[in-house]
Amino acid sequence: MTERRVEYARLIGQGVTVSEACRRLGVDRKTGHWWKNGGTITRNGITRSRGTDHQPAARVDSPRYLSEHERVLIADGA
Repeated sequence: MTERRVEYARLIGQGVTVSEACRRLGVDRKTGHWWKNGGTITRNGITRSRGTDHQPAARVDSPRYLSEHERVLIADGA
């Protein structure tokens, strides 16, 4: 399924519609929207969350917040 997602992202990047990309790859249109937009689904008490494949904006570290390393040290009790 990973290969299909990569191909899906390539097709969408070329301007192919979600419906057409899904038709070419043989996946359901809902799956295509899920891959494009991300989302959350709950079944049988289990929640799955899926973000988009878009790269997040570059994170700027602020002195106002603890760094990830500092948070890990605190969590480990160091």
